[in-house]
Amino acid sequence: MAIAGLVCGALGLIIGIAIQVLVVSAFTDYMKKSKKIEASLQLNYHMETSSLPPSTEAVMPGPDGAACSSPSNKLPRRAQSEWEVDPGWKAMGFHIDEDTLFSYHWTRVSPTEGYALAVGDLDCDTTLSTYRLDIRVVEGNVQDQLGDPSPD
Repeated sequence: MAIAGLVCGALGLIIGIAIQVLVVSAFTDYMKKSKKIEASLQLNYHMETSSLPPSTEAVMPGPDGAACSSPSNKLPRRAQSEWEVDPGWKAMGFHIDEDTLFSYHWTRVSPTEGYALAVGDLDCDTTLSTYRLDIRVVEGNVQDQLGDPSPD
């Protein structure tokens, strides 16, 4: 009976550890997905205009990947007035009102085409995830397509 108790105890310990590893892994994946949604929502929300603004000169709210150097692993919010210094951000009325995982870029390719980027290091492993939103104006209507994130 003592041997059976030891075997059952060891099996229970092994199974408990395996379940815990699976749960932590699934939770980590879930957290990454929720962080990635931020970029998609911000890019889509602010691109609802029929005229494309000029390219932005400033990467806002800060350099790509710089969020990991802060205690919260997010870039601190910047005042709307700081965003509006850049003609591109001002023309589209784009600004983020809260700390963010991503820095944002806008490039106007032509009067009817451009793309927005959201770039961030979601888990501070120095691998940047990039979301791209391609914008095209067709007969006065804005059409957008969110590209697949890469690489995270």
